[in-house]
Amino acid sequence: MIEFRLSVDALGQTRFAYSPLAEVASSFWALESHHMGPLLQPWLRRTREALQALDLDLLRAAAPQGHFAADFLFLWSTDPKTSVEQQLERLIDLPDDILQRDVDSVWKGRRMPPQALRLRNGGQPVRRQLAETILAYWNVAIAPHWSRIRAVIDDDVSYRAAQVLGGGLYDLVSDLHPEVTLRAGVLQVDKPHLPDATYTEAELTLLPSVFVCPKLIIGHETPGISR
Repeated sequence: MIEFRLSVDALGQTRFAYSPLAEVASSFWALESHHMGPLLQPWLRRTREALQALDLDLLRAAAPQGHFAADFLFLWSTDPKTSVEQQLERLIDLPDDILQRDVDSVWKGRRMPPQALRLRNGGQPVRRQLAETILAYWNVAIAPHWSRIRAVIDDDVSYRAAQVLGGGLYDLVSDLHPEVTLRAGVLQVDKPHLPDATYTEAELTLLPSVFVCPKLIIGHETPGISR
């Protein structure tokens, strides 16, 4: 069980966020791992064929098959107008230590392939190459469908916001995902395959995604953690 202990202030600051870059990470992970719901199977078939001409090894180093994608691929913004290009500029400007930490986390317990080592140690020039790779992927896999994807995300945010207005945060969380419960300011996420952990002084940001559904991805950026 993973627990996020939310203060009263944190509960009041719960927000929705947007991330075109997260749709890149989630869709690419689904393509690589073949974990895709039936509604997205037509997209899967068309996109896999269209991507054959692209060299995606650097992206594959950040989101390898059978493991998690790096946290830096889930940059988010509370601005609904944020674009993938804007997020890629943020990725390019990430400090070296943050990218190295995230790559280490992705490949923990496994031998890093050459492209992962290059991504980890290559600094901003390699991050720029990664951004170019992601943009090429975006143009083929996501951009042709982005208006429909955004419509689904916007509808979900509107629905969730209406839940908060009608019954508060507890109503929202009760319908968020079967793995999630909220009790007395503690958000519990039932992930039996992950180590138990408790995060203190946490804030809650909800990031809707078409390609994650029906799964649930969690991340943390807080320093207060006990295991």
